Amino acid sequence: VHNGVVPIPKDDTRMILPMVLQYLTPSFVAFFGLGAVSAAVMSSADSSVLSASSMFARNVYKLIFRQNASETEIMWVMRIAIFVVGGMATVMALTIPTIYGLWALCSDLVYVILFPQLLMTVHFPEYCNTYGSLFAYCLGLFIRMIGGEKLIRLPPLVHFPGYEPPTQEEIEEAAETGRQPFGTQLF
Repeated sequence: VHNGVVPIPKDDTRMILPMVLQYLTPSFVAFFGLGAVSAAVMSSADSSVLSASSMFARNVYKLIFRQNASETEIMWVMRIAIFVVGGMATVMALTIPTIYGLWALCSDLVYVILFPQLLMTVHFPEYCNTYGSLFAYCLGLFIRMIGGEKLIRLPPLVHFPGYEPPTQEEIEEAAETGRQPFGTQLF
């Protein structure tokens, strides 16, 4: 019967699958198991980079900046965007200490930046256009960033209602910036 205590240090919990494969399975199973996990991770990563680059090239560059861009130009913009997005992903992978924190940050950004636009386009389409949407995106990102984010070590420039300075423990755990859900206030 398991007593609820994990017998490995907290810092090594991310190594559970490799340890299980190494110590509890034959060598060839461990080899193919780690290969399958690596292939799945690489597939997801390259799909994310390619989709972000493609969305930028088609939905931002072509629709906003160069409406008459040729397919060749779009392909070159997409290739450059692949390197930029890949570089940003690499920097994030090396500097962000926790996957959960990154997921929470992405969810917060989608909620604050994209959800108001979705709401407007669904319920009030007559008031929406491309430039207004781009402006709303940039404004939402700016307002969200001035609220600060401990995960990326960005100090708050504006203290929204309910703000409390973070403790050292909260900084290490990449907790939310304040007691109040200021993402909802920004929305």
